[in-house]
Amino acid sequence: MIGHSAGAQHILTSLSRATRADKYVAQVIAMEPCIIAAPEQYYPGLTDQLYTTLKVGLNYLGIESIFGANWDAQVAFICS
Repeated sequence: MIGHSAGAQHILTSLSRATRADKYVAQVIAMEPCIIAAPEQYYPGLTDQLYTTLKVGLNYLGIESIFGANWDAQVAFICS
């Protein structure tokens, strides 16, 4: 089962109420959009120019997600 955005929420809600979901569903992939529409609302003082600079720098280092699956290796790379 694959759900995107609201579909991911519906899958999790439905499975939490199903009595024998394990008999019918082998794997669930739940994806959400990963964007920050207005970064200055979440991070005061983060201008568009600073956000773009940060994004370019992270892309240069091969970092796609802060605190993602490879974060420990990426921190070791940055700090070496």
